[in-house]
Amino acid sequence: MRRTRVALLLAAAAATFATACSPPGPTSSPPPSLPPAPTAPVGANGQPIANLCDLLSSQDFTAVTGDTATAPDTSKATAASATCEYGKGLRLVVNVNASEDEATLAFEQASKKLTAPENGTMAGVDQSASGTTSGNLGLVVRRRLLVYTIEIPSSVAEGKFKLIQLSGMLLERAHALGT
Repeated sequence: MRRTRVALLLAAAAATFATACSPPGPTSSPPPSLPPAPTAPVGANGQPIANLCDLLSSQDFTAVTGDTATAPDTSKATAASATCEYGKGLRLVVNVNASEDEATLAFEQASKKLTAPENGTMAGVDQSASGTTSGNLGLVVRRRLLVYTIEIPSSVAEGKFKLIQLSGMLLERAHALGT
């Protein structure tokens, strides 16, 4: 019994000694400091937009669709709405609405212009629909207060995919526009 007590005492002393001599555990490093997310919309060049037509450039339409696009007339574009014609069948209509209800109504009205609309075309947005409109392929999207329609000629191969590409570019540049 005495040997058991001595063995326990020695084991406890060894454990205490090992704990006191062990190096300190890992320390937590401070969280990385990231710059704040940009909130102002930017154009294709990464600079703040002058008007809503800058959310997509003529180069974007040309690169994605293969059709020749030109810079749109922006004389009637405002901070809340714009209709941008980039060439035959290449069109962007953008609206920043005052409320969610107005945005939902604007989306519904724009969707009514589509023939046989397919709802839920694009993920990651509040509402989307695609279909044909006036002989073109069209995609209508609502993200919070931002509602836009992109049109390309129906002759463009893989048109729905290309509409989604253009829409992704626009959303990437819009940042917090319409939130």
